[in-house]
Amino acid sequence: MDRAVEYAYETRTKFPDKRTFLVGEIIHNPHVNQKLAAMGVEFLHGRKGGMAIRLQCRERPATS
Repeated sequence: MDRAVEYAYETRTKFPDKRTFLVGEIIHNPHVNQKLAAMGVEFLHGRKGGMAIRLQCRERPATS
């Protein structure tokens, strides 16, 4: 789980102007989850409808 938390932090740092979502909390540590939320990470758990969502992120290739 340490790697997942690091990836979340790095993603927010690398893409500060992009919206970042996690399907749910990636660690059972309220302080870490609060820090991620304060950094702008949005958690999808608890959203209306209870639908399972699979997200895949890819960086778009540069266009010339």
